[in-house]
Amino acid sequence: MFIDAKGKPCPQPVILAMRALGGLKDGETLQVQVDNEAAVENLKRMAQKNGAAVQVKAEGANWTVEIVQVDSAAAAGSGAGFADAADGGAGSADAVEGGAGSADVAQVGQSAGKQAGQAALAQAGQSAEEQARQICAMPARGPVVVAVGSAEMGNGDPRLGRILMKSFLYSLTQLDELPQTVLFFNGGVRMTTEGSESIEDLKALESQGVEILSCGTCLDFYGLKDKLLVGGITNMYVIAQTMAGAGNVVKI
Repeated sequence: MFIDAKGKPCPQPVILAMRALGGLKDGETLQVQVDNEAAVENLKRMAQKNGAAVQVKAEGANWTVEIVQVDSAAAAGSGAGFADAADGGAGSADAVEGGAGSADVAQVGQSAGKQAGQAALAQAGQSAEEQARQICAMPARGPVVVAVGSAEMGNGDPRLGRILMKSFLYSLTQLDELPQTVLFFNGGVRMTTEGSESIEDLKALESQGVEILSCGTCLDFYGLKDKLLVGGITNMYVIAQTMAGAGNVVKI
């Protein structure tokens, strides 16, 4: 199913997508074409909130957001599948695809499916429009930065702490959404230098575009500057700037 939402201000692209998404079966794909990055982020948040898979394709000045319905039953059960709920009934998604393509699709259909969807919305306590406006009001999430200040994770037995740190850095490589930067300072620089058991994991992160940075002052202090095996050397200003500009800082 395809929706052309170019030129439509938020929350219209989200509302149209919510209506259409609730009418999809598991594995079916909805494509929404938009012409601004804010709409892209809003559609991604809506899809993730609904438990749907999402990917974005840039096409010149436009973007196509592809949303794959993963669990339509769960979405409907949680009040997230809004094709019937958003005043459009089961026919609203077809109306969007067929060219009705605006808020007027809310007038399509007075079927039993519409009534069932409205009941689900009443139970959830919000209309599709209200939820779409909430999604549009959410600030775009900034990059994730991981700050590692020790070679050990947590307090307690040092040996256990080293095991946990190794496991944590490996686990980062398995995330669907990787951090933008991993910062190492103080004792944390031991993880990027000779003797570290996490070098291969950190190189794997770096190969996927994650920035690996170690504090130069810290490397000098521990006599490790010539033993750096992965990433680059940075200073405290860049560390402060990177952490201040992050959407979320994970401190270890």
